[in-house]
Formats: sequence, C-alpha cells, structure tokens
Amino acid sequence: SEIMQMPEISEKTTAIAVGMGLGENIDHVNLAQLLNYPLIVDADLCYSENFIQSLKDKTDVVFTPHPKEFSTLLHNAGIDSSKTYTVEEIQQNRLKLARAFSLEYRGVLLLKGANTLIAQQGIVYISTLGTNRLAKGGSGDVLAGMIGALLAQGNSSLEAAIQSVLAHSLVAKYSPINDFSFTPLDLIEGLKTLS
Repeated sequence: SEIMQMPEISEKTTAIAVGMGLGENIDHVNLAQLLNYPLIVDADLCYSENFIQSLKDKTDVVFTPHPKEFSTLLHNAGIDSSKTYTVEEIQQNRLKLARAFSLEYRGVLLLKGANTLIAQQGIVYISTLGTNRLAKGGSGDVLAGMIGALLAQGNSSLEAAIQSVLAHSLVAKYSPINDFSFTPLDLIEGLKTLS
C-alpha cells in the first residue's frame, strides 16, 4: 500500500500495472506520466476514454479486460463507437471483436475468459487451458502482476502476455487444491512449482 500511495513514480520503475481497484480515483493518477513506461491497463482504467485513446500507437502496453470492461474499452477506443456491446454480444463475438481491437491499437489485448484471447495486429492466440478456478476475484490481478513482472524484465508485450496466461492457467489446472478452496494466493504460491 505504501507504493500505491507514493506521489511520484520511482526512478527504478521499469513497468506499471494500473487500474486494479482504482475506482473513482482516476483523477488522482497522472495518466500522462504513465505513457513513459510499459503498461498493463486493467479494470477501472478501461473506463477512461481519453487515456485509452492516448494508447492507440503505444506498443508496450497490454490491455487486460474481462468482457464487461471490454465492452467499455471498445467504445472508448472508438471501435464501432456507434454501438455499445453487451457482455452477451461480446461473448458471442469474442474472436471478431478482439481482432478488430488489435487492428486499431498497436499494443496487446488480453481478453480474459474461459478461453483467454491474446491479440496483436490482427493475430489472435487462444488459450484452451482455462478453468473455473480462475473465475475468482483477484485471479486477474495476479495475471496482471505476472505480465508486469515480465514486462519489467524487458520481455515484449506479446511474449509477456502469452507466457503469463500459460503459467497462470497451468498452475490453476494442475494444483492439487480443491476447486472450491483454490484462491489467488494459491495461484501465486503455485507459480513457484512450475519448471
């Protein structure tokens, strides 16, 4: 929490994950300053129209919405802005809409779901390793942190997204912990067991 409340970004910063738990506090974030870093844009930041549009040509950014956030992200990105998609419409057209977004924005889109989609420049990768264990609050935050760690180490946005989704899914799929008791903390601990 001390890092989250710092008034300035540390000079040692090499990547930033932003948006999780931001809520109504978007006005308290210096969004222009964030443009200088590789970014993971998640959750509440998907609702900031001006900021989203400023990321159109940024290559070192990974957008990580779930379907409801993606509905707003599509609108704020100006993709088919005459229409606001419902979650059901997004679920029925995931591949088409992910590809459309990726043709307009140069960064990486990671559309969370049972079969997570990763799209960049019209190419869409599909993870078929999804599990209901990941449909819990906080799992997406762990994924954003994993992507951020790989971006901070100098990996490309696409490589960071693909490797994180793979590790995230494998830990959840093969954990010996019962489905009903599997938590995001177990997900973090499980990362240590991957080889």
